[in-house]
Amino acid sequence: MLKGKKRTGYLALRPDQTPLGFAEICIREYANGCTAQPVPFLEGIWIDPKHRRQGVGRALLENITGDLIKQGFRELCSDADIRDRRSHQAHQNWGFTETERVVYFRKVL
Repeated sequence: MLKGKKRTGYLALRPDQTPLGFAEICIREYANGCTAQPVPFLEGIWIDPKHRRQGVGRALLENITGDLIKQGFRELCSDADIRDRRSHQAHQNWGFTETERVVYFRKVL
C-alpha cells in the first residue's frame, strides 16, 4: 500500500513510537457526493479504543488535511455504514458533512 502512488498510510504514535491509530487515504477517480475528480478518500481509520475521544483521530485528520491541501486537493471524502452512528458522529466531529445516502446492490453471477 505505501509503495503505491494512489494510497497513503498515516500512523498516530505514542511517545515511545508504538502505534495507537492509523488512517489510509486513497486517491479515487470518483466518489459519491464529491465535486472534484480525482478525489482523496478516507478508506479507513482506526484508533486504539483506550485512546478514543482524546483527539487522536482529529490529529490524524488535521495531518492528512494539511498534506492534501499542499497537494492541491480541495476536499476529502469518506463513507460509513448507514447504521454506524458512532462513525457518523466521528466524521461530523472531524469536520465532514453528510452529502447523500446510498444503498448498494449486487448480483451474484
